[in-house]
Amino acid sequence: MQFSIIIPLDFHRSRSLDCIRGWVETQRMPADDFELIWLLPSDDPDKLGDSIRQFLRPLDQFVLCDAHHDMDLCARGAALACGTYLFFTESHVWPEHDVLLASKQVFDDHPDWAAFSCRTTRVAPNRLAQLEADMYEHDTNQAMNAHPWRKILDACFVTRSDAYRAAGGFDPELGHFAEWALAARYYECGLTVGYAPHIVLRHFYSGDISEWRRFTYSFVEGEMGFYARGGDRARIMQDDTPPEWTQRGNWNRTFARALATCVCKPLQGWPTRFGSLAWLPAIVRWSTVAACGVACPQRAADIMVAARRAELFAANIIASQAQLAGCYDRFVRALIHARRLRELMRLAALEPAPAVTEFTPGDHRLGGIAAGFHLVETFGGTPMRWSEPAAVVALAVTRASRRIVIECAPGRSLRADPPPRFFINEVTVPRGAITFADYRAVIALDRTTVGVVRLAWICTPFKGDADRRRLGLPILRIAVEDR
Repeated sequence: MQFSIIIPLDFHRSRSLDCIRGWVETQRMPADDFELIWLLPSDDPDKLGDSIRQFLRPLDQFVLCDAHHDMDLCARGAALACGTYLFFTESHVWPEHDVLLASKQVFDDHPDWAAFSCRTTRVAPNRLAQLEADMYEHDTNQAMNAHPWRKILDACFVTRSDAYRAAGGFDPELGHFAEWALAARYYECGLTVGYAPHIVLRHFYSGDISEWRRFTYSFVEGEMGFYARGGDRARIMQDDTPPEWTQRGNWNRTFARALATCVCKPLQGWPTRFGSLAWLPAIVRWSTVAACGVACPQRAADIMVAARRAELFAANIIASQAQLAGCYDRFVRALIHARRLRELMRLAALEPAPAVTEFTPGDHRLGGIAAGFHLVETFGGTPMRWSEPAAVVALAVTRASRRIVIECAPGRSLRADPPPRFFINEVTVPRGAITFADYRAVIALDRTTVGVVRLAWICTPFKGDADRRRLGLPILRIAVEDR
């Protein structure tokens, strides 16, 4: 048996019969050389069973499963497959006549390839379907042609069966994010995944917002669950870490209480040049997070989703295609952001991560030990994160620790007047305990400072060229040192 074609019947979009006929009636490969494995939820919610059974051939398998998700069905189908090669596809996708023969030829021509993805062409019957196709095709082109490892497209993914099993296969617990996770594992295992755009399947896009939302929720839930259980330890995944996860400390109530306390200091007789009113937005922000955590921004994000959905509905009736595309993009972004915040709350991922002795901006695992930071950038090839004018980091201090070193990128001198104010556990660090250089500050620790400490600072906002963000310090490294 050369090929096992694995077809889950969950997201079929009423195109399952097109899919069946494409595989049963049109393929030029001899029928004995491939099997079809159809996987259907056992309750058969759309009553597909009878219509599918009439097309089954002796070698084919029709399996009822206690599962309702494509990735779970795919994993079960792979466990039943007998073929040398596994061909994963979807039930709203159907092949051209030469797909299997061409796939076999690809493996013959590329013996070093463990797997490859094919290309799909759209069938998009309405304006929203065309925008859905635009979005997925753009993402696919980026993944196949530019991204270093994200080469698996589960609508048309072909792999050697031994390579699939060596990489661990699809993880059903990750929902549709399982596609990305498996691609990362192939890469980590040194298994080459190619791209064969000359092998074409037809892909039906419905433009149904509720179905697209169901797919998106599945992906985001798997994505956030993946990072919550330690996925950010994989270095290759760090560049694709969602910003909500990297900045999750911004919604930590303990950090927010610390920052709310620190930013109130200008109201307690500090130099007027810090500007009491200038700190009012920060006071309101961190006080709100201290009281509500992620609940308030999450509800605000839900309201934004509803507003964007209404905008999209109206634009679909009266707007041009270009205007509709802008509305669709805003709705997609709002929906993803809102779902990620909800998953942060559900996963209890807002508790402080274990404190460390060194904070480096490029390590996304450390997003849970800091608050008040923008996303990672680079300075001279080195990861760097701008803080906001008020920020905090949790550090582990031992009895042997002598100092905390803060290293910054050139661009803002720490000797500027007034210099930053530092706090340890919300207590002001005396000016005499701090040694300032242009881009480095060293805080001398006394022997009573032991355990997990919150190092916070406030500084006057820094204005970058053509940068509208409120910037604080350009952090390269923060470390607790023994000497």
